[in-house]
Amino acid sequence: EIARGQRDVLQMRSTWAATMTATRSFINTLPLSTPTLGDWFAGPPLPAPNQPFAEPPEDPTAPKRTTS
Repeated sequence: EIARGQRDVLQMRSTWAATMTATRSFINTLPLSTPTLGDWFAGPPLPAPNQPFAEPPEDPTAPKRTTS
């Protein structure tokens, strides 16, 4: 039973290593000018950690909010 578990772990490790190697070689084929995943998914900047509920920047085209 222990031997079977060890064999499963080794199989998973070799599969993981092969996946990482394939991923790395694929990344190496990309042109250097390709934006990184971070650039593709970059959204609006997050608020600073000390202001978790900071107001979004005022949109100049939006109707003015009135405070009552």
